Amino acid sequence: MNGPGIDRYPNIFSALKVGSASCRNRVKYAACSVSNFNTRDGSITDREYARMEVIAGTGAGMITNQGAYPDPEGAGKAYYRQLSIADDKYIPGFRKIADMLHRGGAIAIQQILHAGRYGGIDLDRCVQPSDVPQTLRHFRPPRQMSRDDIRRCVRDHCQASRRAMEAGFDGVEITAFMGYLLANFLSPFTNRRTDEYGGSLENRGRFMVELLGAIREAIGKDRLLIIRLNGEELMDERGGNSPPECIEFMKMARQQSSGVHRVHENGGAGGSRLHQHRSGLA
Repeated sequence: MNGPGIDRYPNIFSALKVGSASCRNRVKYAACSVSNFNTRDGSITDREYARMEVIAGTGAGMITNQGAYPDPEGAGKAYYRQLSIADDKYIPGFRKIADMLHRGGAIAIQQILHAGRYGGIDLDRCVQPSDVPQTLRHFRPPRQMSRDDIRRCVRDHCQASRRAMEAGFDGVEITAFMGYLLANFLSPFTNRRTDEYGGSLENRGRFMVELLGAIREAIGKDRLLIIRLNGEELMDERGGNSPPECIEFMKMARQQSSGVHRVHENGGAGGSRLHQHRSGLA
């Protein structure tokens, strides 16, 4: 195989070691490829299985299944037919997808997506670190999370990760970009807390580090743990993080206590007046 693309990126189809797993190439199918094919309670339908069969045959070395919300209440639910991984009853459905991806030769990753500021689609509220009003009016009114809410959210993510492992996935990807819950804590635009989860860069990253460490303990040291983080928020005019601050959060996520194998870099935040961009693994 040759051509302009191969000449420019000669290693793209070479194998890569990711943690304890071997990836047959360096192509990652991202979880941003979502559908509206599932049920309102978050169950997977036959139409979705058919879609995933096609995705499994793409040849990508790593495939990330679309984001599933982790909390039984549904505060993390971003859209009406988003997948749920908030109960053990969903495990068999996810197992069918993991098996499809493995048959296609891919490393199978399940994304866990708590939408935070953009969640609570079936509720009368969303949750976020501070009561910062919505800039986009169709989202739910915000409710500030208490320390107990934060601890409960960590447990929900751990249980969701455990379910993904029982379903046969090789790892999980945690969302901390584009205005979702962890990104809400990282950004000074949405995090105006005065306790240990707000203020300094270290404090704003505390929830992320605690959550990643707890998930690593829950899934074991050999399973893959990936986090999707902003390389740039594109919200500087509104008080968002600068690119150097985003890089510091990546370093915090990669520290040994968090146990993250890869960072999936993304750009932009919901509500930004600038275009978003997406990139790859680091």
